Amino acid sequence: MKRFLFLFIACLSVVGFFSACINNNDTDRGSSDIGTVNKTDDASAKYTITCDNSTLLLPTTTDSYGPTLKNGERVYVEYSLISANPSSVASSVQYNVKILGISPILTKPIFNITPATQDSIGNDPILCIDNMWISGKYLNYMLEYYGGTTTHLINLVKDVKKQDPTGATINLELRHNSKGDAGQTWFRTIVSFDLTSLQQAGRNSLNIVVSDKEYYGQITTKQITYTYTGTKSAISKQPQNKINISTIPTSNILK
Repeated sequence: MKRFLFLFIACLSVVGFFSACINNNDTDRGSSDIGTVNKTDDASAKYTITCDNSTLLLPTTTDSYGPTLKNGERVYVEYSLISANPSSVASSVQYNVKILGISPILTKPIFNITPATQDSIGNDPILCIDNMWISGKYLNYMLEYYGGTTTHLINLVKDVKKQDPTGATINLELRHNSKGDAGQTWFRTIVSFDLTSLQQAGRNSLNIVVSDKEYYGQITTKQITYTYTGTKSAISKQPQNKINISTIPTSNILK
């Protein structure tokens, strides 16, 4: 009887816990997005953020992040929703928000590899924990890797010797140079690569194939379509794993 009573109380506790989680909505916990900073003056503390899904975030108060942000910079942002902005229209949803945290996202162009740069670009393993996705002109990756004692290099490279003669498919490689870092700190980060240089006259989309070397020597290959007709490209799969601001390494760890 005592054992039954204990199990009954335990079940009630679990049910109560999940009920509390369900009642505690995203507004209370905060939301997270990836977007681009809008500023008319980089020296100013005032800014807005256009998320990759076209939502516009309007910070309601001046914060310590503003003066450090640059116009056009890509960022990972966590925020609490305060209210919908009356200026919102069907094509541009706007929200007044309280910023909880902002971390810059490393953003790089496509690197055209040559025999001279083959060794320096590196080919060390890196873990891609979520499918790559495209937002606008950017190909995005969520990555994990070991390190902590030196600056690593990450690049999305194009080798002219490995391209489709028709130009319909672009073959790229995600290349990581750990610089011999033996550190055992496990880092997670997001990196964006600007695909603008791949656009071709007479085409409105490209098939992109990306290979990467993961831990234990496994080579993985992923495919995605890059569409660049019109004002913005379709947004493919977004990452499912929420990243805590504190887990994103600073720029002196990965570049």
